[in-house]
Amino acid sequence: MTAEEASLPASLDCVALLDAIQEQMRQHSPTAAMEQLQAGLAVLRRKSTAEAWSGIVTAAREHPLREILHMDPFMLRSFAKPRGKPGDPVALDHILRARELAVRPKDRMAEIHHCMTQGAFARALRFRRDYVARLLDDAALRTAHPLRVLSAGSAHLRELDRATSIGNGKIARLIAYDDDAEALESIRRDYGQYPVMAQHGSIRSLVDGKHLFGDMDLVYCAHWLETLSQPAAQALTRALFAMLKPGGTLMLACFTPKLPEAAMMEAYMDWRMVLRTEAEIFDLVKPLDTEAVSGWFYSENPESTMGFVSVQRK
Repeated sequence: MTAEEASLPASLDCVALLDAIQEQMRQHSPTAAMEQLQAGLAVLRRKSTAEAWSGIVTAAREHPLREILHMDPFMLRSFAKPRGKPGDPVALDHILRARELAVRPKDRMAEIHHCMTQGAFARALRFRRDYVARLLDDAALRTAHPLRVLSAGSAHLRELDRATSIGNGKIARLIAYDDDAEALESIRRDYGQYPVMAQHGSIRSLVDGKHLFGDMDLVYCAHWLETLSQPAAQALTRALFAMLKPGGTLMLACFTPKLPEAAMMEAYMDWRMVLRTEAEIFDLVKPLDTEAVSGWFYSENPESTMGFVSVQRK
């Protein structure tokens, strides 16, 4: 429980909370109001049944506070889902390519946007981007031959903004695989000078073996797992592991239940994440053939809001 959650009353009323947050937005600091909103909704979701939480979400979206929050282009785009899902690659670029100004504008919209693009969720996304970049660079240093890499659910492939190995001949081919055709066009524009192949396809196609990528040194999935149930994520894990060459590595990244913004994102961005504990992340790789696994490694970001598991093939 965060300090903000601990400061809330034991009996918390949804409408009273939203009324208070709206007034705080108007009269005081939007940043403090956003912290209280995140904490209050987190408490309400934790204490509510699924049916009761659904009613709270409906009430939140009908409350005038929603119009204030949707002044933020990141929250609005995620809620509107112009590509059919929240958190599409264009929305994520508000975080992954965010610019911090020396002097931030002192208006309500700017403060809300700052909270959403600099908070715990944003820090986890940037940590994931940098983690994958380091994964690419470390793998390139360890092998004598140029790497073959698959990014499953590549989005805009922003880890290439940080990876040095993509431009020094250490990567023979990086396949960016995604179901968003517009995101793949962006990859072709932004990284066309590198050995990157943008490939359109679905999760189902990978699981069913319709896209037969093989002999991979590194496969990683850092975006799709938040959308999948545990059985579906396990099926995808098996399919991705089968694409590795001997000695190759599969890396999976998942948000954890410690993400403080999760309830607010569900209420105001229609972003329903599958959050996984450390045990649930390990459960993704447990069904793999133990005879084919030579080792695994688990880690988290400093705030424990993102978990990473890597499995190496014998």
